Amino acid sequence: MGSIAKRRDRVAVALGAIVVAVGLCLTGCSVAGYDGVLARQIGDLKDLLMRSVSDLEKVGTEKDTFVDDVKTEGGAVPGAYWDRTSDPMALSLNEGGTVLYDLRDTGQGLVVFDVLLASGPRDAKADRFVGASEPYFGPPSIYTCFSITAEFQDDLFVDWSRDRGGSPAAGAGCDPELVDTLGPGASAEPVVEFDG
Repeated sequence: MGSIAKRRDRVAVALGAIVVAVGLCLTGCSVAGYDGVLARQIGDLKDLLMRSVSDLEKVGTEKDTFVDDVKTEGGAVPGAYWDRTSDPMALSLNEGGTVLYDLRDTGQGLVVFDVLLASGPRDAKADRFVGASEPYFGPPSIYTCFSITAEFQDDLFVDWSRDRGGSPAAGAGCDPELVDTLGPGASAEPVVEFDG
């Protein structure tokens, strides 16, 4: 009798694990499949952008200057500005980078723009924490999207915030035209995973 009870318990545990795995797949929740190499590639881009926006806020940049910096490649806000009229393939996001797009002035002292950060190909050779010969089975690249809202009083930059990346589904707030340029296998990840 004891062996039947043990077998029944093992079957119950196995079925429970299968139910949990199926549930995770159906809800879109998963354990991150990427490693620290890709996370650091995204983190470096995000940190540079956040530092630059913070620096502009600290000095009270004028609104027109801020908008020009967002729209000008090589300006104080790092990244290429995409105005939706140019070919998104020209941005070379499959190689990695920052794209700023959909800049809008609310007319209520707020300027908002969207951001897509793309890791580009996983570069283990350039990562000091991982050996290039270690096996890797995750996505070839990752990306994340979010919005930045800059607040202005008397046309001077006084505060800013970054949203948490839109919808709970990673990548839901990303522009599909930009995502299409990332190459096969690129995985969307919520920006909050790169905070820290």
